[in-house]
Amino acid sequence: MIFFQDGKKRTDLQAVLIFLLFNQYEFVPSVNDEILIDFTLTVASAHHTLELVQDWLKEHNQPMA
Repeated sequence: MIFFQDGKKRTDLQAVLIFLLFNQYEFVPSVNDEILIDFTLTVASAHHTLELVQDWLKEHNQPMA
């Protein structure tokens, strides 16, 4: 059963942002809203493997200052 049919992508992105925040990480300054939206939509349409998603996240975040 899917509870977040219409908001799953937004929920997933918020979960990533909260996870980073709790672990004292943030996206690098070059990652803006448009990049996050494009990446989220690409992931949601199953165009990335788990490994590619993990690599992208590792490359695009940094410890908070």
